Amino acid sequence: MANYNLNTKKGEVYSRGQDISATPAGQKVLDRLMPIWINNSYWLVMPFKLKDSGVTLTYKGEGKTMDGATADILQMTFKNVGVTPQNRYELLVNRATNLIEEWAYFAKATDAQPAFRRRWNEYAKHGQLMLAAGRSEATKPGGLENIAAAQTLPAGVMTSKTPVAKLK
Repeated sequence: MANYNLNTKKGEVYSRGQDISATPAGQKVLDRLMPIWINNSYWLVMPFKLKDSGVTLTYKGEGKTMDGATADILQMTFKNVGVTPQNRYELLVNRATNLIEEWAYFAKATDAQPAFRRRWNEYAKHGQLMLAAGRSEATKPGGLENIAAAQTLPAGVMTSKTPVAKLK
């Protein structure tokens, strides 16, 4: 269990309710929290990050999604930003819906073939946000669970020393 402030990059780590922040194990967790947040935020809100500083978008032309929909292909690369600036993504924007409905991940921007290609679908409203939960591959189901976009948090959730119930 960890409480971490993304702005100050400071936090605490707890094991069974005991603060272990000063231990090597606790420090290891603290050192990994920002990279974990950056990676996980892309899995959840990547369409909102297209205009982040350091992101370069390039129009690659017309293509088809795995499901056969006509799509515009955007290439997403990074310059001096994030924890994996060598990555590249191709985002397929469905022309009928104007939503990103598929993405391809390239571990190195120079790779000819993606490490994976997944759907980006099953859009639903979460508060004021439209988020996609579907992340299935051509033959393998997959997706995100327990998405919540709370306007307020229960008292103590950001300072708890033990895990809290998932938000609804």
